[in-house]
Formats: sequence, structure tokens, C-alpha cells
Amino acid sequence: MITNRYYTTTIIAIFLSLSLGILIGGTLGQQWIQQNQQKILSYYQREANQLRESNKEYLQKQKSLELELKEVKRESKELLHKSVVHMIDGKRILWIEDDSEDHFSILKDAIRIAGGTNDHLDYEKAVFQSLSFSETKQNVLPYDVIIYIPNEKEDLEFDRSMLPSMIPIVILSTNEKNKTERLTPMDKVHYQVLNVSSVEDHYDFIFFLKNLFEENKR
Repeated sequence: MITNRYYTTTIIAIFLSLSLGILIGGTLGQQWIQQNQQKILSYYQREANQLRESNKEYLQKQKSLELELKEVKRESKELLHKSVVHMIDGKRILWIEDDSEDHFSILKDAIRIAGGTNDHLDYEKAVFQSLSFSETKQNVLPYDVIIYIPNEKEDLEFDRSMLPSMIPIVILSTNEKNKTERLTPMDKVHYQVLNVSSVEDHYDFIFFLKNLFEENKR
């Protein structure tokens, strides 16, 4: 039969064993940490160094790609200019646009290289917004084409009768949405969407102007 003394002694022994186990475990754990602390620090330092090297390589690669892209754009622009030389010699183009932004500077350069002349008319003086019929005819007669750049908030509809019927009009946009369905087809009014980042689009537009001028002669 188990006596109270034996029961008490057993419980005390169990608690002593647990305490001793905790003490030994804590001591050994602390010793392990102390022994391996340098290894742990070295590991994380290696990881940090690898991340820094990877980031450095990424930045160098990004810079290299940016330089390559810049060179490709330069070569593409040069190729565009060479391909359109003298294509529209002597043609005068009137741009009606907002002076605050110029999304078509490369196209204007291409027109100049192709032999054309760029003139500009601000929105405030636009022929189909503020000028009378007689003033309008007098102002635009010297031109071979009118390129109209609508802004995003502007209603694209305008009165074709305000312009001389022999001069074609090109409504040019960078956004397909601006190729509006609200406009009804009118004589010698053309709608073009230009991707300003595309060399091919710029070349196609110059070629379009060339065909437009040839067609207008007939």
C-alpha cells in the first residue's frame, strides 16, 4: 500500500526532475545559441550581401537596357527620316492644336524632313471656332492640308462649310476613342490614330499624306 510519505516523496522527485530538465535544457539551449551565434550572423550577412549584389546587377542591367532602348529609338528616328526624305516636297501643313502639349513633335520633324512645312494655329484662333467664313478662306487657302488635333474634352463636330472645300482635313489623335462615332462622314475629312511610339505609324502617316496630296490633284 502506498503511504503518504512515499506519495509525497514521489511528487517531489518528479518536480525536481522537471526543474532539473528545464534548467539543463535552458542552459544547453543558451550554450547552443552562444556557440552558433557567429554562424547565424554570418548566414544573414551572406544573405544580405547576395541581395545587395543581386540588386546591383539588376540596376546595371536596367541601365544597360535603357541605354539600348535609347539607341534603338535614335536609330529608328534616323531611319524614319531617311525613309521619308523629299516624299512631300513643297507641301504646306496647317496644324490646329493646343500649344500646351505637343505629342506630335517627331511627326512634325518627319514632315519637315519629308519636305513639308509646318504652320500652327492655336485653338483660340481656330478657323472653325472663331473666324468668319471670308476670314477662314483667306487664312487657310495657302495650305495643302489641315491637321486638326482635338483635345479630350472637345466636341469633335465642326462645320465643314467653314473651310474651303478643296483643302483636305485630317483629324489626328493618339487615342482610338477619339476616332469618334459622333462625326458623320464629310467630304475630304479623314480620321487617323497615331501611336507616337511607333516609327512605322509615323512613316505610314507621311505616306498617307503623300497619297492624299496625289489624290487631291485629280
